[in-house]
Amino acid sequence: MPSSVTRIGEFSFGECDQLNDFEIKEDSKLIHIGRGAFYKSFIPKIEIPSQLQFLGKQAFCSCFNLESIKLPNNPNFRIIEDGTFHHCSKLNHVDFRNDSKIEIFGGDSFSYTKIKKITIPSSVT
Repeated sequence: MPSSVTRIGEFSFGECDQLNDFEIKEDSKLIHIGRGAFYKSFIPKIEIPSQLQFLGKQAFCSCFNLESIKLPNNPNFRIIEDGTFHHCSKLNHVDFRNDSKIEIFGGDSFSYTKIKKITIPSSVT
């Protein structure tokens, strides 16, 4: 994806069952991933760029091949919305950076995953 993209809209890559690789460059200007943007896509991992401020409801819901995610350390990224990673049945690794500013996990945000261990950032209330 070009670094200049700032927004991925609702269901942009939803049900793209052939999408098995998606790279967001380190210098990405991406600040918004909309609701269901990758719903039922087949990406195996995702590293969310540090500039991201909004990750919509069900953004990665039912991504059955998603095994790992790395979330940003951005003071403006504070909420994991409802169902964001719901039913990612292979998801076993979530990386919150030590100084993560996440405050809220929405309902079903990690339900029906294979996460074995997770360290909740101290910022969560």
